[in-house]
Amino acid sequence: MEDSSTAPKDRRKVFFGWKIVAAGGVLNALAAGAYFTGFSVYFLPVTRDFGRSRAAISLAHGLGRLEGGFEGPLAGYMVDRLGPRKMVAFGGITAGVGFILLGFTQSFAMFLLVYVGVLSVGMNAGFNHGIGAAINNWFVRRKGFAMSITYMGQSIGGATITPAVAFIVLSAGWRPAAIISGV
Repeated sequence: MEDSSTAPKDRRKVFFGWKIVAAGGVLNALAAGAYFTGFSVYFLPVTRDFGRSRAAISLAHGLGRLEGGFEGPLAGYMVDRLGPRKMVAFGGITAGVGFILLGFTQSFAMFLLVYVGVLSVGMNAGFNHGIGAAINNWFVRRKGFAMSITYMGQSIGGATITPAVAFIVLSAGWRPAAIISGV
């Protein structure tokens, strides 16, 4: 019989980077389900509410994505300067405020300003740039695998959270759904 004090420890701790991957996957699921693929749920109600064409509403989404491209160098600099954790926190808070403000917009111009100037800034800065930087900081080996698992959350969010947002939009309207998404 072996003495337990001299027995080697068989339990290995889970590398903390994998916890970052799990958190990033959950955040990506929320971001994709509410914003990236979730915007399609808001499309028709917003079109009807503001009396705009589908092209005008598509412009808002296109400008939001374009904003992410222009924001990239600045967000990268800020991630290097402040760290991924602060950028993800900034992005989450900004995106949440953006969704809440979106629920209170009364004109298409204000919708466009809030969608592109607040909501898209938060989503792109925190979720696109911040999460990717966090994974890059924690992994040297298996970085591609870690990234793929993290960004798999976007597909899971599109398949699970977007239908939940659609249910809220159908039952309560797009404004309450935006506010709930922000919270």
